[in-house]
Amino acid sequence: AILEPMVQVVIFGAIFLVLDKKPPLGDTAMAFFLTAFIPLMLIRNLTIALCAAIRENKQLLYFSVVTNTDVIMARALLEIITITTVTVLLFSFISLAGYQGAPVYPLSTLAAFAVASLLGIGFGFIGAIIAPVFKSWSRIVQWLNRGFFFTSGIFFYPAMLPSQAQDVIKYNPVAHIIDWCRVSFYYGYNSDFYSVWTMFYLGLGFLLLGLSLERLMRRKISAL
Repeated sequence: AILEPMVQVVIFGAIFLVLDKKPPLGDTAMAFFLTAFIPLMLIRNLTIALCAAIRENKQLLYFSVVTNTDVIMARALLEIITITTVTVLLFSFISLAGYQGAPVYPLSTLAAFAVASLLGIGFGFIGAIIAPVFKSWSRIVQWLNRGFFFTSGIFFYPAMLPSQAQDVIKYNPVAHIIDWCRVSFYYGYNSDFYSVWTMFYLGLGFLLLGLSLERLMRRKISAL
């Protein structure tokens, strides 16, 4: 779980090194990709892991004290701890290499990480309840995550795109989180693309919808 993102980041950095391509922001391609890849990976891993949380922990649910919500939130906590560990390790390596490895605005970065977690947990919670009943849900999540990879800003930041393209990717919540992370990380980079409160309320709405679905479908899920 920890090695996979590290290997992917090294591959991206190696590609940029071979192409002799400088990152659009900052002094190293590694940091530029990480400021996008980490929040994307956080949301992606939460949505995928939570979809399977109930199915993979069905035996625990035979205990009356364990609920669907307990299983889902425990899996979410595990994913967040894993991604946090990966983040600290990777940015520590960047600092040791002599590049910028710490955000300019740490509190803003933590807030972006928290809202990304809320989005991932909220959407993942919905998936955790729907997936046992609607078997194709996991495949839909995989398609969405592939789309997020190419449209969220891993290889660019919004101001590099025409205004029409920016209007389209504004509907992508991951793009908002990534732009927020980069504004928090880089000195002198400002953007009016992302919306903090829109992402917060969207994540909260996802979570409340997931909790409501769990209450409505609790008996049906337990009978499967």
